[in-house]
Amino acid sequence: MIPIGDDVPGERFPFLTYVLIGLNVMVFLFQLSLPQAELRELILTWGVTP
Repeated sequence: MIPIGDDVPGERFPFLTYVLIGLNVMVFLFQLSLPQAELRELILTWGVTP
């Protein structure tokens, strides 16, 4: 069974989690602003190929 929540209160504010989410949103919005050719170059340069 997948846990959905618990009754234990958190000890600290999840600062790093919110920072990582914010960085991901910023990168996503940056990618949306790029023209198609530059987006392709960015993906080919920084993307991970399996």
